[in-house]
Amino acid sequence: MHLPHEPTHLPIEVPDPAAQDEVTVIPLKNNDSGRVAPLLEGIFAARMRAMTLPGQQPLPSQQIEVQPDPLNNALIISASKENLKLIQGLVAQ
Repeated sequence: MHLPHEPTHLPIEVPDPAAQDEVTVIPLKNNDSGRVAPLLEGIFAARMRAMTLPGQQPLPSQQIEVQPDPLNNALIISASKENLKLIQGLVAQ
């Protein structure tokens, strides 16, 4: 004898991709923020294209935004924790 089962509804939390981004200011000592910002965006744009399969949209967590702050010679960065660590490693070199 087969008894019908009612579907089980479980709450699923879907994280907001925008909430996972962190905004950080990285001061520069030996570089010009106006030159470094577009370089970083170019590097991560190429990385994002390489990680995205044809026909798919890139994941929001792969996107970064880098704004130069020329007055303080710093970078204002919005990125995921993973990308932020990579950026900090690149800038430290």
